[in-house]
Amino acid sequence: MDLGEDGAGRLTAVVEFLRALIPEEYHESCLDGLPAAHLEDEENTMLRNAFAEGWTYFNHYVKVVSFEDVSQEMLLLALTRGAAFVCADGQDEFDLVIPVLMGDKLEKSKVTAIFIRVNTSSRFVRKLHAPLFACIDPRGGERPFFPKGVETPPPIIRMVFALAAPSEQSSVSVRKQPKRSESRPPNKPGFTAYDLWFSGASRKSFGVIQSGDEERSIETILSVMRRGRDVVSSDYDAQWVGATIRQMQPLASVEADYMENWVDYGPDDGGSARAKDREGEEGSDSEDEDEGEEDSGSEDGDEQDR
Repeated sequence: MDLGEDGAGRLTAVVEFLRALIPEEYHESCLDGLPAAHLEDEENTMLRNAFAEGWTYFNHYVKVVSFEDVSQEMLLLALTRGAAFVCADGQDEFDLVIPVLMGDKLEKSKVTAIFIRVNTSSRFVRKLHAPLFACIDPRGGERPFFPKGVETPPPIIRMVFALAAPSEQSSVSVRKQPKRSESRPPNKPGFTAYDLWFSGASRKSFGVIQSGDEERSIETILSVMRRGRDVVSSDYDAQWVGATIRQMQPLASVEADYMENWVDYGPDDGGSARAKDREGEEGSDSEDEDEGEEDSGSEDGDEQDR
């Protein structure tokens, strides 16, 4: 199916999409970047050339409920609807998928994607973590994005948004091709991928953020999102605030606040989930017996007195 004039007017070139997303100071380094993984003879193809005929079109996201939705067939349908995907719960490798069409023919074999992993943990800042990209494997899994029958698939783009990086570490970097030892055979991943690492959520890392007010609003949202996950290490003016939040998440971690008011068992309780309670009950019984013995003794004394 040919897009025709009407369909073509709705599309955005992938290179132009990246120019809008990435701050201007990183345009050249990103668009001239080489693939981190590649097919044979594509090692020296720059991103701008690989996606010279790449197009995307989306004006909303669809929250999918199945892992099977992330396929060339489903992304082809998404393109016709102007949709991108928010991945299903439990999809660990990536969180967002933006469909891309190579050329002007609506054919499944021409469909590829921009895969995005979003991290809000303060563990990930400016330093690039290669394993996060490696997890986004279009050849892996029970239902790979590129099935075995696809010998020369179109290239993909993998992005990681490390949003918790402080503003002074905000940047965009390209993952370089890993160095290979001459003694080791070259890796053949079966696909070509261009990897981009976005650190921070500011004008220095995203071209679409255009004002200080937008930066502050985004930082407020991210702070609220992270607080629940990083509450153990968060600083509060009043300690009881952090303790109260932790107590509302029973068994979420091993700290005492997560156990208090919820768990009676402890490592010193002799293996019994209610050991302390039973000890207390037994202690109470013995105290009652002692009191009874004392009472009996006093009665005997009274009888002797009488």
